[in-house]
Amino acid sequence: MISNKMPLEALYLTEKDIRRLETFELAGTPGLSTTSDKQKEEMKFLYFSGLSPSQIAQRFRVKKEIVLYFAKKFDWYEEKQEYAKETQERMNERIRMAELTAIDTLMYTLHFLCRNIKNQINDSYRTGEFSTSLVFLKQFDRFLRAYEVFNKLQREMAAVQSTSADSGFSTETRLKVVT
Repeated sequence: MISNKMPLEALYLTEKDIRRLETFELAGTPGLSTTSDKQKEEMKFLYFSGLSPSQIAQRFRVKKEIVLYFAKKFDWYEEKQEYAKETQERMNERIRMAELTAIDTLMYTLHFLCRNIKNQINDSYRTGEFSTSLVFLKQFDRFLRAYEVFNKLQREMAAVQSTSADSGFSTETRLKVVT
């Protein structure tokens, strides 16, 4: 009776639950007519929230078989998987946008530091005073560090993009690239 496209663990089903559901269906689904459409929607919401069919049945004071029947009939598992996939795709898109923003910010920082260092060097040539002041060295050090971070971020992004097209990188792994 249960379709083969849904794994057993998808609905928190045990062999005993499958037998109970088949018996329930063969008996003509007793008690099903007492369940309102609003209750069905609330059951679905709770299922999507992570509650098991047993917990949902206890909350609504109905037989567990009724919840299992609705989950099977309306493909709650498939719908939940699609929602999870869409959510993961949205999260990955946000991560990509954060990566691009980070690179943009680093590029502006590098541009500012480079222009500042260039102006100091031009001033030194113009005045004929070549001093390696502490301020100049600190700015140059900042520039080099920012440049290193920029290059590292670009390399990591390129590596992640080339390997994560459909490899299923977790969000935590991709977040490490941004930080």
